[in-house]
Amino acid sequence: MFSFQSHANRLASLTDDVIKEKNTKFRGVVKVSIEDLVFAPEFMPCDQNITAAKVSRLKRIFKTEGCNRRDPSNFILGTISASLLSEALLLSKLTLGELRSSEGSRMLYLPRFQYIKCANGRSRVAALLDTPHLGTWWTVELYVDLDPKAFEIITEDYINEAPALLDLILNIPGMREGFEIGTWHKIIGGKCDEEVVRYMEFTLESWVKLMGSKEALINVDTEDVKEFQLRVPGVSQVDYRYLAELIEGGIAFKRLTNVEERSQILHRMKNINYLLPSIYTLQKDFKYLRLCTDTMKRLLHGKRKIPLTAQVLAYDAFSHKDPIGPNDVFFERLKSLYLYIMQDLVELTGEWPLLEDGEEPPEAPFRHPTNWHRLAQKARRLGFESDEIMRLAVTNPDEQVASKALQDARPTALYEYDESEMQNILSRIVHEFTRARARASTDIESTFTTIGSGEPIARRCGRQYSGAYMRDRWSFDLSAFSRRTSESRDITSLFVRKSVFHAFWRLSEDRDGDESMFDPEGSSPGSQTRESDQPPEAPTSESGESARRVCAKSKGDKKKLEQEERNSEEEKTATSLECYETGEIKWLIVSAAFVDAARCNISAKVNESRE
Repeated sequence: MFSFQSHANRLASLTDDVIKEKNTKFRGVVKVSIEDLVFAPEFMPCDQNITAAKVSRLKRIFKTEGCNRRDPSNFILGTISASLLSEALLLSKLTLGELRSSEGSRMLYLPRFQYIKCANGRSRVAALLDTPHLGTWWTVELYVDLDPKAFEIITEDYINEAPALLDLILNIPGMREGFEIGTWHKIIGGKCDEEVVRYMEFTLESWVKLMGSKEALINVDTEDVKEFQLRVPGVSQVDYRYLAELIEGGIAFKRLTNVEERSQILHRMKNINYLLPSIYTLQKDFKYLRLCTDTMKRLLHGKRKIPLTAQVLAYDAFSHKDPIGPNDVFFERLKSLYLYIMQDLVELTGEWPLLEDGEEPPEAPFRHPTNWHRLAQKARRLGFESDEIMRLAVTNPDEQVASKALQDARPTALYEYDESEMQNILSRIVHEFTRARARASTDIESTFTTIGSGEPIARRCGRQYSGAYMRDRWSFDLSAFSRRTSESRDITSLFVRKSVFHAFWRLSEDRDGDESMFDPEGSSPGSQTRESDQPPEAPTSESGESARRVCAKSKGDKKKLEQEERNSEEEKTATSLECYETGEIKWLIVSAAFVDAARCNISAKVNESRE
């Protein structure tokens, strides 16, 4: 088990001598063929002594998120003898000066049967070996004749600096109590691994941002997590005042006795612009996520159970693929499609939100074909194509309703229509549907903040409540979500949805709030209004009006306790499509992702020294 104390003790062994050795022996950053790399500790090629599950996970990441070998956090550290480096430079037609200034843009070729010894990167190189269309090279941070003892310490640092993200989060002392082992078999089988990993990464990032460093997380206890989770002191003045009183009164972070460090937390709280997440909130928010990802999978492949994640399936269906992997265009359009799903989530899934106090449950909610038809058309406009999307897009649900009405009125066992006239009859009925007008909405426009009472803490994670769904759904817009939310008295249910969306899919915030955002459908900046901002036509608004009627149907004599019990029971039973569970994905969730940002404390010091 990863321990912050042992982590600190080990880093202490990375003495100034090791840092000085790295600075002295550094020669440059270059591209090297993966055939010319061998890996510690036994210095064997990348296909030896590998962890198959880890390699499979990385291969899928390369497919869905690309292979970013230019990011310094992904460089491989390698050492080479001075004589071999001279031969390699000659063979590569490079000078040592060119090597130093290449910044990873030049290729270094080695003589046959000669190798660079690498301290890390075996699994990622093995994964690349099985995806040769991405290129068979990796970026190497190259040193010459690195001292064996220093190399050994650095190798150990790479091994131990990348604990499973989940383990790292669980080792924030206050997170442990919120961990519910019984929930994780659903998370593992949910086939939404990329979203869950992003949420866990965001959890770690948020608490490090609050506390100032990973080492400071040791000061976070169970009560601290309970008080701080689901609050956003950088936006909500109510949250800031509440948390500030806990810190100033010595109630929060009791382990942190340094007065200056405690005051710094008050300053850093102003930079927390999304709800503070935790393991507990992830487990609750997964219930909402799964409705979205199951809808995405059903849109792409129908009812078939395919042992791939929603993001992998989406990228496979994306018609504008980049040869090197998913790019910003894919992710922006994927996020737009998810927001569209969120707008019609009840009508698409047939799952009613949590009931408001005193609200009667609806009668037999079901999936509305019209909403699926609209979703498929939206997916096609965003560049997603599959057999199921095509089927849904070309099937006219109004025509199906008309056909059923004719059969119900005149049963086929007793009557028949002239086949030559049937299509004309259907067309006339469908045309009459278009004469209906959408009702004008009387709802007040949703906002992210309020000067009144904000969203209660208990409603800031998990599935939506029906009132929040009906009030906020038409405000789910990527450009609006991407604008920074200014500080106000408190936050609303719409801000909660924005924050949950950011945790799972990430928002690229426009800090000024007035710049034109990337338009996911390729329209001009002046036409940013989404078709889904209001119900576009009468047939598609029918389900929304039905939902409003049910939402309005409530009785004041229902006890709050009975309602809470019903909501609790709904949460337990609310599951969507079943998914396969594979050992590979199970390993991914349990080990989550390497903490690249935590890598190589040495490298940070080396970079400072170079500057």
